[in-house]
Amino acid sequence: MLYLFAGWQEQLYFYVQDESGQLRHISSAGMMIYEPNADRWDRYAFPVQVAAGQVRTFYLHIVNPYYRENELMPVLYDAIHYAQFRHREANIYKGRHLLSRS
Repeated sequence: MLYLFAGWQEQLYFYVQDESGQLRHISSAGMMIYEPNADRWDRYAFPVQVAAGQVRTFYLHIVNPYYRENELMPVLYDAIHYAQFRHREANIYKGRHLLSRS
């Protein structure tokens, strides 16, 4: 499994196109997406499953209604490197948040 990181966006919606040509929503991510019992800091990448030799098209819809738009920074990670990246970035941003709230 690979993970597509698209940058620090507020709302990200990930779609695939089915056989009839309709887009099907498969996942959401972003800081402003609420999911019970989920850490919002972990909500910035989409799991991507593509078999060897297969070609697939995914669609990404980015919405930033609250703050300035952040740049699109697409990076494809394997599970180990995504976990390292997520851990490093979460520590930076959580630390800033905790310091600014004191």
